Amino acid sequence: GQRPVLCRADLIYFNPDESSQERFLKMFKITEDEGRTFTHDVLILEPVDGGFSEDKLKTTFLAMDMDEAKAFDLATPAGTSAFLDKAVVKFHELIDHENKPIPYSPEIRARLLRRQSVRQGLLLHYFDAVQKAKLGN
Repeated sequence: GQRPVLCRADLIYFNPDESSQERFLKMFKITEDEGRTFTHDVLILEPVDGGFSEDKLKTTFLAMDMDEAKAFDLATPAGTSAFLDKAVVKFHELIDHENKPIPYSPEIRARLLRRQSVRQGLLLHYFDAVQKAKLGN
C-alpha cells in the first residue's frame, strides 16, 4: 500500500503587502518523508595526548520519522550500529594522514562507523539536528 504523507504545520499570517511569491516561500511544503536526507558538518572529538582534536566529518543523514527511529535500541551496541547503518547515508570530503583526498566507499564508511568517537559524534549530531527541526515547527 501507499504510505501516508507525513507533514508539519506552520502558522502562516497573511500580509497584504507581501507578493504572492513571498507568501509562498513562508508556506510549508508537504513532501514524502521517505528518502529525505540532510547533509551537515559533524564535530568529532578525537582523543589525543593531553586532550582532544576537533575534526569535521561532513555527513549525509537519512531523516527518519519518529516511529522508525524509536524502533532502534540505542542502549545496546547492536542497536546503535543498526541505527547508524540506517541513518548515515554517506561521508564527504575525506582526507588521509597526508591530507590527500580519499574517495568515499562502503569500506571507509564501515571503518568510520566502528570508531567510538565517530559513533558518538554522529549520534549526538543526528538527534540534535532532528530535535531542532521539531522545535522549529
